[in-house]
Amino acid sequence: MGRRNSKNRTTCTLISLRMTTRNTARLFDSALAPVELQSTQFTMLTTIEGHDGSSINELATILAMGRTTLTRNLKSLELRKRVRSAADEDKRMRRVHITLS
Repeated sequence: MGRRNSKNRTTCTLISLRMTTRNTARLFDSALAPVELQSTQFTMLTTIEGHDGSSINELATILAMGRTTLTRNLKSLELRKRVRSAADEDKRMRRVHITLS
């Protein structure tokens, strides 16, 4: 019986954390709506600003995100000219730069 209660508390904590995270993201999304950004995009932009010129692999590690997910999410920011990516000396690697001032 003790194990079951412990598991229920863990599950409740996890559910509470997820709900809190979603609600916080909604608040940030509302605040960022006037500048046409989502909270996830804002996170990427601030990370890129702090690590300007980092590779996509490096940014994916910093953001704890898959490389392909990051690449897909960067596309919309590139289309809106908020970031740019350029080939590195090693043409297989791309470096990401912020274009905002």
